[in-house]
Amino acid sequence: MLWLCSTNDRSYTERVYKKECDVLLDKTLYKDTIVLNNLPVMPVSTTVGFLDFAYNAGINVANSSKVKKRLAEGNYAQASKAVLQWRYVSQKKPDYSKGCWEHRNGKYYYDCSKYHHGKPNKLCYGLYTRRLMESELLAGTMTDKEEIQSYIHKFGK
Repeated sequence: MLWLCSTNDRSYTERVYKKECDVLLDKTLYKDTIVLNNLPVMPVSTTVGFLDFAYNAGINVANSSKVKKRLAEGNYAQASKAVLQWRYVSQKKPDYSKGCWEHRNGKYYYDCSKYHHGKPNKLCYGLYTRRLMESELLAGTMTDKEEIQSYIHKFGK
C-alpha cells in the first residue's frame, strides 16, 4: 500500500511505502528536537506538548515564542496559557462567509476559537482544538505515558 507522506519540510510530498514514511517522520522529529535546546528537564507531557507545537508552528516560531520563554523559566502554567495565543490565521483578503475577521497591521486575522452560526467554524477550529491539547500537555500534569497517549488519541492524532 502506498502512502502520501509529508514532512515538516513543506516542499516534500511524495507517495512512498509506510515504512519509508515512518523513517521520514523519525528524521523530521529528530530535527525538531533542537527546539528543546536550552530548556530545563521538563515533565514528559510538557515535552510532548512543546514538540507538537514546534512541529505544527515551526522551529523558528517555537524558539522565539513566549511558550518557550515560560518553559525556560519553569513556569508551565504560563506556557500553557501562552500557547493559546497561537489560535489565529491570517489572510490578505478575508472570506467573510466564514465569520468575522479583525484587521491589524495590513492583514486580516481570524480567531480559530470562534463559533460561526452556533457551530465550530469550518476554517480553522481544528487548529484551536490542537492548541487546547497542547495547552493541557504543557501544563505538565500528566505523568503516565498511557495517560498522555490516551489524551492525545482523544484529539484524533
